Amino acid sequence: MKSTPKTGRLVGALFLVQFIIGVSVNLFLLGPIIFAEDFLTSAAAQSHQVTTAILLGLSLSSIGIAIAVLILPIVKQQYKRLTYWHLGFSIAGVAAGMLDYTFVYAIVSLSQDYVDSGHQDASYFITLGNLLQKTRGWTHLLDLLVSFFPLSSFYFLMYHSKLIPRFISIWGICASALLLINVLLMLYGTGSMQLFTPLALGQILTFGWLLLKGFSPKQFAAVK
Repeated sequence: MKSTPKTGRLVGALFLVQFIIGVSVNLFLLGPIIFAEDFLTSAAAQSHQVTTAILLGLSLSSIGIAIAVLILPIVKQQYKRLTYWHLGFSIAGVAAGMLDYTFVYAIVSLSQDYVDSGHQDASYFITLGNLLQKTRGWTHLLDLLVSFFPLSSFYFLMYHSKLIPRFISIWGICASALLLINVLLMLYGTGSMQLFTPLALGQILTFGWLLLKGFSPKQFAAVK
């Protein structure tokens, strides 16, 4: 029982780290470089920054496994199947992240070759670079698509176990569904970045509550 707030707060801390890494990588470290018009030149000039972003991005998915492992012994007695599905989805998220960042690394390698060549055969490098950039865009959407499953299964577990307030769980479930819808729309050339905002707010609610309160001791006893 005494470990309940501690475990919940640890999960909240991991959610907070995930949130900080996600914002840092996509908005500050990687996004402005990979999506720049002269991305071949900028990626080579800031290769160390991109490498840091890749490592942080891979850790982002790995944190999902840590969260799944932490909650597994708490809820597996009553929700064994869903708990192991959540763990499996988290592992799949790491695989999707590795595929995504493999293409980012390929863009960096190509950009370094482009700079080392003295910009010779520019049309070749630019054509290949554009292809890699578009491919990376698709793998990034795939990464986001896969992230729906561990997110939604986590909030379903929280909803049924009542380890956190149900309004947060419902928010998370709805926001995860909106993520899925938005990614599918993006695959067809539409969608909007603003549709990711509810999920970001849901993550803030989740780690905020967990850092302050941890898991509900009463419900912790019930699921154990």
